[in-house]
Parts: sequence; structure tokens; C-alpha cells
Amino acid sequence: MECTMFIEAEAGSAVKGVYDERSLARTGERRALAPYPYAYGFIPGTQGGPEDECLDCYLITRRPLSAGRLYAARVFGLLEFFEGDELDHKLLAAPPDEPPPAAEALAALRDELAGFITAIFRAYPEVSIRVGELRPAVDAERVLAERRRGA
Repeated sequence: MECTMFIEAEAGSAVKGVYDERSLARTGERRALAPYPYAYGFIPGTQGGPEDECLDCYLITRRPLSAGRLYAARVFGLLEFFEGDELDHKLLAAPPDEPPPAAEALAALRDELAGFITAIFRAYPEVSIRVGELRPAVDAERVLAERRRGA
């Protein structure tokens, strides 16, 4: 399933822009304890959940992408992430003109992202986190479609 992703943090950077998820206006920035391994942001128009936030997404590519811009993406997976008792899905996507990672590379991708997420949450020792399974494209597409309907 194709979608449009808004980039908040560039791959290789520890700076994450803070943006209004409706207007896409930059309102500030945060520094992570580790650089983002891939471009990170959200899918506009997917507000929901307890804080009415858009779905988070990693765009898995080695292509340089700029923060503050929209990019076409094709979802291929869903990383389960638990912050306390709250499930906070992380979509995984690739550019439409690039193939997603091969099936045999998905476990390593999950472990790489889990290591990054664990590293950045060291700044918040009071927050209990757990990285769950990497779910297939069908699950990512279901969650994306549900959020689009509800936004």
C-alpha cells in the first residue's frame, strides 16, 4: 500500500524536528541520544490513539532524504512498540521505486531498530518500553487503512 510520509528526522542525524502534524509547520526540535538509522516521521492524515498523533514511520532506504518534506512510500511492515501499556505502531516503508528488504534481512532490521529505540529511550529511564515483533505488510496495511478511515 502506498502512502505519503513526512520526514521529521534524517537518517544519520540525532536531530528530530518537531512539527505540527496537521499544518506540517516546524515548532521546534529534539536531540536523540543516537542518530536515526533511517529517515523517520509520520503519515499525515492518520491521527488517532490516546494522544491523537499520526502513525510513525521509518522509511528504509540509503537514499538521502530531507527533513520537513513529504515523500512517497510503500509500507512493507509494522514494528510493534510498547511505551508503558500503550501500543505505538511504527510503520516500515520503502520508496515505491525500491524493493523492500529481503525476507531474510527482516530479523536484522527489527534488531537494528530495536537497538536504536532502546538507545534513545535511555534518556527517559522512568518510561517502560518494549519492542515487539516485526509484523508483515498485511498488518501494516490494515493499521494504515483503519487510521485513514478514523482520521
